[in-house]
Amino acid sequence: MVFARDFIEIPQPFEAVAPRLVRDATWFEPIARDAVEEVVATMGELYPDQSVHGGLAPLTVRCTRGPIRLRGGALVVPLSWETSPPTALVPSMDCDLEVVPLGAARSQIALNANNGAPGHRDVATRRAMESGLRAFLRQLAAQLEVAS
Repeated sequence: MVFARDFIEIPQPFEAVAPRLVRDATWFEPIARDAVEEVVATMGELYPDQSVHGGLAPLTVRCTRGPIRLRGGALVVPLSWETSPPTALVPSMDCDLEVVPLGAARSQIALNANNGAPGHRDVATRRAMESGLRAFLRQLAAQLEVAS
């Protein structure tokens, strides 16, 4: 199992960001799909001798949301995503998406993720997972900023 954390700050108040994150999880799916594409691309760069895309069907990602909770002033949205590539290639992810106010006009969004697969402990998998988390957070932040 690999654990990773990343965060991004956005110039939006908590009161504007939090309600958007508690909607149904389907709007996270395109963002998660792009993040998984980043993981696959990074794995391909880290393992150039192996066919990362070899014979895979078109990439699909299913994102689900768990029960929302408050923890230490943060809104926590549990997310899980499963992908169409075999878990030997791209492990499923379990994440806690946290949003916390940083003053009156800024928020921090953090993503704490576990890949949930005991066989994925190597450094390359961690780096690919971190690239995917960063891609997820950047796209999420961009969508939240556009919506304001």
